[in-house]
Amino acid sequence: MESSEEKGTGASRGKMTITLLEDKRASKPVSRVIGILKGNHTPQTTNNIGTGGQEWLTSKASRIVALSLYGNEVLQNLELSPVSVAKYKQQIGAFCDWLGQREPSADLAKSFLTQLRASGYSNASIRSYYAAIKPFLKWLKIELKLKLKKEKRLPRYHARSELDRLIQAIGNRKDSWAKNAERDILIVKVLAFTGIRRSELLSLKCQDIAQGFLFVRQGKGHRDRVIPLIKSLQGEIADYINRHSLAPADRCFPLGANRLDRMVRESAAKAGLSGITPHQLRHAFATWLTERGAEIRKVQELLGHADISTTAIYLDVIPSHLKATVELLEDEDG
Repeated sequence: MESSEEKGTGASRGKMTITLLEDKRASKPVSRVIGILKGNHTPQTTNNIGTGGQEWLTSKASRIVALSLYGNEVLQNLELSPVSVAKYKQQIGAFCDWLGQREPSADLAKSFLTQLRASGYSNASIRSYYAAIKPFLKWLKIELKLKLKKEKRLPRYHARSELDRLIQAIGNRKDSWAKNAERDILIVKVLAFTGIRRSELLSLKCQDIAQGFLFVRQGKGHRDRVIPLIKSLQGEIADYINRHSLAPADRCFPLGANRLDRMVRESAAKAGLSGITPHQLRHAFATWLTERGAEIRKVQELLGHADISTTAIYLDVIPSHLKATVELLEDEDG
């Protein structure tokens, strides 16, 4: 989901400044820092990087090697997007910098998270750091368990009329974006009428659209899924591919994530709309289906959610299922 920027996503953002503590003593080879990190009592070679040492990482170079090893051994095997992997590495790096020459422990991890809170970091940011640090400590054979309160945040509701206004604003642009108006309008429609993620849209190839279906290849969690296309969208996509003579292996929309975000954000601003991002269009897709009575499990399948509880939140955006309950208060004689 693309969303508002959380405070504290950078290592030095907010009131707390995390600094690198360099080793002032004679440096030891990087090859000696890995074994002890992973709880090896006897030296063991790991990916030819090295064998056991006796201290926590005391130099920036050593920490970089450990983070790289962790990334290769663990993060790449998790069902995470490249963006999430980079974010986890940044957050773990911030924690390691904060540790300095202290050996990592569950208590120090709790202190780090407490300091983030005291520095004004949001609950969402703290949960994000916890989600990054916990598996890293587990890799070091340190157990970290915390119960962090999760705030319930409903997706913003966007009426169908807002989509119409956004499309009109794109078509009316007179700036450097105007030449791509046809493509950008189609992008917005695909996001809003299929519910695919930004990354899925940007990797979509022409050959992934056939027989009235959009095939998502290796989406989040490396899961494939198939999404039916409404008839009007089928024709618009086919016309777009033909007009631009795109080959089956060509990307449908060859632009970058930042440019896509900017296009949607600026066009929404011109339409007098706020809070609209590519991910919000995915929310709109799910909300519109749910309020029209679509079965929640079918919406889950279309969105590619692994857990139905993630999809169930859309029931509360427009809680039609509660309306009949409140209407019990109506005066029968009224």
